[in-house]
Amino acid sequence: MTKLAIVAPTVHSMVRGDVAKIKAKQDKKGLTGKIIHPQFGKGQSLEPKFMWLKTSSLTPLDSQRETNSKWVLERQEARGGLDMLAFGALSVAHDPNDNNYYVWDGCGRWAIANINEAIDTVPCLVYEMTKSQAAFYFSYNQQEGRRNLSREATFVNGVKGGDPEHLEWAKRLDAIGAYIKVNESCEGIVNSGAREQGYPEILARALTDGYKLSGNDLSICRQARDMIVTAWGTSDEGCPKIVTEVYWALIVVLKSIPESRKNGLHTAMQKYLNWLAEGKTQGGSMKDWKGNKLKGITGNVGIAKELGYAFAQAFSSSNHFKPSYRNDFVLNKIIPKQAKSAEAEE
Repeated sequence: MTKLAIVAPTVHSMVRGDVAKIKAKQDKKGLTGKIIHPQFGKGQSLEPKFMWLKTSSLTPLDSQRETNSKWVLERQEARGGLDMLAFGALSVAHDPNDNNYYVWDGCGRWAIANINEAIDTVPCLVYEMTKSQAAFYFSYNQQEGRRNLSREATFVNGVKGGDPEHLEWAKRLDAIGAYIKVNESCEGIVNSGAREQGYPEILARALTDGYKLSGNDLSICRQARDMIVTAWGTSDEGCPKIVTEVYWALIVVLKSIPESRKNGLHTAMQKYLNWLAEGKTQGGSMKDWKGNKLKGITGNVGIAKELGYAFAQAFSSSNHFKPSYRNDFVLNKIIPKQAKSAEAEE
């Protein structure tokens, strides 16, 4: 019997991967066309209803997380009041067992409306379901049903949306000479001109936390970036992306030991980095200086000083380090001796 080719369904422009292959697996598992709880689907008698309800008629789901009143103020300060576009609609369960309206997603926004006092009737998407069902779907949506937004997604959309704080970060990104992307389209990239010039990509957390590690000194961030590009830019792999741990380690060293930013000491450190880059990726080079204690720890800014110390220690033990540098290149400036001793005792 001739097998029919799987025809991929039409999907929107932001879907990636082999859709036809996924469709085949979906068919095999019997998932195609299958709906769970069809009574909540469009055209059914129990479909969700959009309603404006009095806040006094609502009940918070008692298994919901609590709302910090400080958070309520901060959200209003961020938007200059109660922003109804940000408010959206609360998800509400109309429980047939007791006829109560339980808010199962949006209790924080509801608290903003209460404390702001501008409105006492709020938009709600009401489902005919029990509060236990509501608790299940709140948990499911938070953990599995919805994708977690990456910091790159919030960064790019914050810049595209004109958020003042994100626009300031975009200026810093440009000064450093890198770009951040959430996807490959022009609209999915902040500082696309940098990519066109062959500059590297950087993660949003590397940018923001690196800036804080530098003491808010863009010149240190730029110097760390330049060192990485110089070392890996001419390698076979090139330097399409800055590896966060390498970047943070260099920032810590440059900030803690100012002498490492200039003259022969800086030249020697650059030569050491160039040597590490020979035949190795940035990630691969870390095996030569990161050490067993820091092995496998990635993306944790809390150990940035330890990363910087490990890099500085490896450099000072290399053939690129001259004895005459020791008076200027003091490791204890990164992590004081007493702190290292206390750490060893633990």
